[in-house]
This record gives sequence, structure tokens and C-alpha cells, in this order.
Amino acid sequence: MIAQRVATVGDVEDALLGKGFEPTEHYTATGRYWKHSGTGRHLLIPQSVQGYYPDWMLQDLVWDLGEIVAGQARIGRSKRQNGDLNKNQQRLIRKTSAAGTDHLQYVWILECSACDHRYGANGSDFHHRKCPKCQGGKPGLQVPA
Repeated sequence: MIAQRVATVGDVEDALLGKGFEPTEHYTATGRYWKHSGTGRHLLIPQSVQGYYPDWMLQDLVWDLGEIVAGQARIGRSKRQNGDLNKNQQRLIRKTSAAGTDHLQYVWILECSACDHRYGANGSDFHHRKCPKCQGGKPGLQVPA
């Protein structure tokens, strides 16, 4: 069996501090939130396993931090692409860096294929979203400029 490379809690904290993040006093059952001093964005850092993280997790984290600090939204790791349709025929027009109303979500711009109405929605809602104009869906989020 090949041993997996690991990163310590100190490695992760150093990476966060080096990118301008500070720990908050907010915890969940699975981790702790850190807040970026410049952008105000929060990041949930999972709890370690006996003081260690898999090395790949630190590499992914540092990549995400670089995108956040550079002013680019992480916009998640969804495989959804512009043009995709959900089960209610709502088309993804584009993903934005504007904060959504669900935890750690971003506003996605959707368009109804039946009436062409454009509106914003949380990325996490795309799969079941209905058009607010012609299908009785919830009101859309504000579309960022």
C-alpha cells in the first residue's frame, strides 16, 4: 500500500493566514469558518483527522484561496455549463460572482425556455428551479450587472 501524503493543521492554518484569512468563532459539526480580511468571504475548513489533512486537500484549498483573493468567485465545482437545461426547461445563461442567498452560493442567471424570462437563482437551486413568470416558481434573485 502506498502511503498518502498529509498536511498538518499548522500547514493549513499557515496557508490560510498567508492568503489573508483569519479564523472566526463560528463552527459547524464538520469544521470552522475563516474570513478573508479583504473580500469578507467566508470559507468552511473541515475538521482534521487526528491533526492531519490529506495533502490533496491542502492543494485544493490553496487553489481556491488564490481564486478568492484574486477577486474571482470560486463559483463552485459544478459541472453545469452555460446552455444546460434543468427538468423544468430553465436554461443556465451564466454563473456570476455575486453572493446568493443560500449559504456559500452564487447567483446564476437562468432563462425560461418557454417565455424567455431571465432571473437570478442560487446555483444550488438550478436542478429544480421553475420560472417565476410562467411556472409559478419563487421570485428570482436580483440579476447582477
